[in-house]
Formats: sequence, C-alpha cells, structure tokens
Amino acid sequence: MYAPQKLVAALLILASSLASAAEVQLTMERYGPIQIGTTVTEAYAELKQLKGKAVAAPKDVAKEGCDYYHPFAGLAFMTQGATIVRIETSDAEAVTPFDIRVGDPVAKVRARFGQRLKEDPQRPGTLIVLSLDGKTAMRFEAGEQVKEIYAGYKHAINRSKGCS
Repeated sequence: MYAPQKLVAALLILASSLASAAEVQLTMERYGPIQIGTTVTEAYAELKQLKGKAVAAPKDVAKEGCDYYHPFAGLAFMTQGATIVRIETSDAEAVTPFDIRVGDPVAKVRARFGQRLKEDPQRPGTLIVLSLDGKTAMRFEAGEQVKEIYAGYKHAINRSKGCS
C-alpha cells in the first residue's frame, strides 16, 4: 500500500504545480514578463513563449495615438504610440500579488487593500488602488465579484471608455 500512496502524493504535487504554472502574475506594472512601456512587438514575442495558446500578432495596432492590442481572449493592452500603457484582463489565470483574480468577491479586494482602495463616485462598482508613488494603479470592475482588472499608468487607468 505504501507505493500507491507515494504515487497519489506525487500526482497531487504535479497537479498543484501545473495549476500554478498556468497562473500569470499581474501587478500595476506588468502582466507576467510584459511591462507597461513595452512595445507591442516585444509583448508579442514574450507572449508566444509564455502562453500555450495561439497569440495574435499586433499587425493592426496604430503606431501613433491610442489603440488596442488583443493577443488572445481575456487579455488586451491599451497602447499609446504602439507602447503599452494599460493592461486589461478578464482571465482568471491572472493573479495579483495580493492573490486577487477575476471571479473573486469584492469583499476580498476590500480586505486586501483596506484604506488604499478608493471607489470611483462616478462609476459604481469601480475600485481603484494607486501605487505608493502614484504613477501606476490597478482598477477593479466589479459587482459582487471582480469582473475585470486593469493595471498600468494612472492616466490610462482613469480612462473608463478605452481610448475615448
């Protein structure tokens, strides 16, 4: 019986590490290895290595002005001059350093950030937390649960209607 118990334990450890490998760290400044300020071409190269799914090339992203790059479902990058200024995700694989992801209850977000979390009075269900230096931020769009997370430069986070 000892050998089957070892096998079960090994399978549980493997399953746990595979589940963790699917997660991508989302901070105010980055999605995995892709940092705000990175070009969409650089992001594309990084995403091809990071994800096990097809990644769309950034061929139609404007080289000037505001635009979007959608590499795959659940992830978008707002760009300014083909440089990433904001990350948007509705993918539950993205997890913040505070262990918050899409689908989590708003109560968890409030508990993790406390007084640093501000509710936007013009947009009910919109919660914003600024970095300590005030240059970057994270925005949570939520009802009872987090529906989408935005991260990036403060000015880009404050835009509620995309590029407009």
